[in-house]
Amino acid sequence: MLTKNIFEMRKMLTALAFLAFSTATVFAQEQMQDNPNAPAFTWVEQTHDFGTIPQGIPVTNKFEFTNSGKEPLIVSNVQKTCGCTVTDWTKEPVMPGQKGFVMAEFNAAKEGPFTKAITVQSNASTPNVKLYFKGTVQKSEQTGSVPEENTIFNSNN
Repeated sequence: MLTKNIFEMRKMLTALAFLAFSTATVFAQEQMQDNPNAPAFTWVEQTHDFGTIPQGIPVTNKFEFTNSGKEPLIVSNVQKTCGCTVTDWTKEPVMPGQKGFVMAEFNAAKEGPFTKAITVQSNASTPNVKLYFKGTVQKSEQTGSVPEENTIFNSNN
C-alpha cells in the first residue's frame, strides 16, 4: 500500500514538473517574438583579412555597420577571445539609417596563421554577432642592438 502511494506521488510530481516546464517554455517563446521595428546590423564586412603582418606590431581594423532597423541600435559590449585584442565601439545609440563601428586592434606575439573572433552584444534583432579577423604573422627581423619604437621589454627577467 505504501509503495503504491509513493508511486502515485512520483507520478503526480512528474506531471506537475512537466506542466511547469511546458508553461515556462510557452511564456519564453512569447517573449522572444520578433519585433518588426527592432534595430538591425548591416555590416560592410564581418571577416577581415590582414594578410601578412609583422610580429609584435599592432594592426587595427574598423568594422563598420549601418542600423537598418527602425529603432535605435545600442552596442552594449564587445567580447574578445584573448588578451592580444583591444576593442572599441560606438558608445552612443545608432539611429536608424546611421552608421557605427566596432574597432579591433590585434597585437600578435606568436608567428604563423591566426583567426580571431570578437562578439558584439546589442539590442538588435540578432543580439550577438561574431566578427572575425585573420592573417599570418611573420617573425620579426630585429637584428640590431637598438630596439624599434614598438618593442616592449619585460624587465622582470
